[in-house]
Amino acid sequence: MKTLKHSHMLLTAVLALLLWSFAEIASAEEIELYVSPDGNDSWAGTSLERPFLTLQKARDNIRALKRSGGLTEPVTVNVRGGLYELTEPLVFTTEDSGTKECPVTYTAYEEESPVIRGSRKITGPWKDYKGKIKVCDIPDVRAGKWAFRQLFLNGTRQQRARMPDEGFYRIDNPLEERDSFQYEAGHFKQWINLNDVEVVIIHSYNESRLLVSELDETERIVTFTGPIGRRLEGGERRTRYYSINPIYRNPDPLWYKSVNSMWCQETSRRPLHSRFRLLAH
Repeated sequence: MKTLKHSHMLLTAVLALLLWSFAEIASAEEIELYVSPDGNDSWAGTSLERPFLTLQKARDNIRALKRSGGLTEPVTVNVRGGLYELTEPLVFTTEDSGTKECPVTYTAYEEESPVIRGSRKITGPWKDYKGKIKVCDIPDVRAGKWAFRQLFLNGTRQQRARMPDEGFYRIDNPLEERDSFQYEAGHFKQWINLNDVEVVIIHSYNESRLLVSELDETERIVTFTGPIGRRLEGGERRTRYYSINPIYRNPDPLWYKSVNSMWCQETSRRPLHSRFRLLAH
C-alpha cells in the first residue's frame, strides 16, 4: 500500500510540475510585430493599426533588438495578406535566428494569404522588330544591374526559345578541354545574342547549365564561360544537350533576352498592351 501511495504522490507531483510549466509558457510575454502592404516602415510595427510595410524592416527591427541586449521574449512577425514585391533579395542569416527559449517566427496573420514576389513588371515600350516579334529596351539589363530567366504573362509561365523545339541534340565529339565540345552542323550559329544562349547538358544523373562564350563555326566548336560539370560521352552514347534563348526564328510561343533587350512573339493569345501583366523573374 505504501508503494502505491508513494507512486500516486509522485504522479501528482509530476502532473503539477507539468501544469506549472505550461502555465509559465502560456503566460510568457511575446513581442508581436506586424507587416502589411498598407503599412509604413516609419511606423512602430507593433500593432495592426501601424504595421511595417516591408519584411526587411521587420527583420532589421529584430536585429536591432538583439544588438540592444539580446532577445528576452519570443518574437512573432505577423504578415498580413496581400502582395509583397521585392526590389532586392530578402536575406536571412544566422544573425536572424532566435533561441529555444525565444524563437523568432514569421507567420501569415490568422487565415490571410500573403504573397512574396521577386518579379518585376516589364511595361515596354514595345517596338516592331521582325514579323510578329516585338522588342523593348530594358535599361537595368543594359547596365548589368538585372538578369532574369523566366517570364510570366498574367500568371502563366512563357516558353523561352529552345533548340530543338522538343527533345535534344547530341554532341558530335567531346574534347580534351573541359569547357567546350564539337557540335553537329546546324546546331549553333552566330546568333545576335550568342553570349546570352544557355546550353543545358544532360548527364546521367544531373545536368550542366552553361553560357556560350565563343563559337568556331569552321571547326564546329562551342566554348563556354566555365567548365562542364562532368565528362562528356562520345560514340554511341554521345552526351545529349539543348540550347535555350537563341534568337533564330518566329515560333509561338517564344521569348528571348539579349544583353540589353527582350524580344517577345506577339500572338492573338499574347498581345502586348497595358491590360496584360508581364513579369520577369
